[in-house]
Amino acid sequence: MRIREITEDDYSPLSYLHWLSLIEEHKEIGIETNVNYLHLRLQWNTEKPKGYLAECDSGIVGFISENMVYVSSYFMRMGIGTKLVQKLKPSEFWVAESNKRAQAFYTANGYNPTSETRMVDKLGYDIIERKWTTIPDNACDV
Repeated sequence: MRIREITEDDYSPLSYLHWLSLIEEHKEIGIETNVNYLHLRLQWNTEKPKGYLAECDSGIVGFISENMVYVSSYFMRMGIGTKLVQKLKPSEFWVAESNKRAQAFYTANGYNPTSETRMVDKLGYDIIERKWTTIPDNACDV
């Protein structure tokens, strides 16, 4: 497995992985959805997110950007998500209150839930998200 920076050539396969992740997340939290792949592809090409991806001989298996981390379900629990988080070192994530698997992942990687929540529209469904943060390395510096 290799970890490398995301390039513009990766946006198409990453938008496909993002599409799969939304379908999996919605299934996990019990809502049916009709996620529009072309909308996500346009979003990736427009926003041009920065981050890293994990790939193996079979292709891209996960990615991390400023606000999300995703690993294909076939490759979960193999340390890939942790390696991606360690590479980008984001200070915060917003996590769906109903996504217990993601919450366990962030807890295991040193993140803690805050009291800050928000309501977001994810493809026509109102989802409550909670902000998760990590304590910065210099938090105790005087």
